[in-house]
Amino acid sequence: MKPRVSVLIPVFNGEPYLAAAIESVQAQTFEDYEFIIVDDGSTDGSADMIAGFAASDPRIRAYRKSNSGISETLNLGIAEARGDWIARFRIDDPARDRHTGEDNEQRKQHDPSSTRIFRY
Repeated sequence: MKPRVSVLIPVFNGEPYLAAAIESVQAQTFEDYEFIIVDDGSTDGSADMIAGFAASDPRIRAYRKSNSGISETLNLGIAEARGDWIARFRIDDPARDRHTGEDNEQRKQHDPSSTRIFRY
């Protein structure tokens, strides 16, 4: 079934922040989402940490690529997204527990014709 929201987090050497960022998305009260994590060739323990979370949560789709920068990393995540909306998070800025659900409600009220949500 197609998810309502694709949550996208790009990662490069984010090991100190990664667990908190992933757990903050998993704690969302809005549950109709897939979780795309794209590792941009990290040289710390990020890839192993992502793999561990992905193994225990079927909503997580993990991708690893050689380092090429944020633009290509985001483009890969966007290309793989299946949701009606994309919510982009940063690893150093954990989500509030109702963040994705609140965004979805705001989108419905203000611009129901939009196809993507980006949060910076």
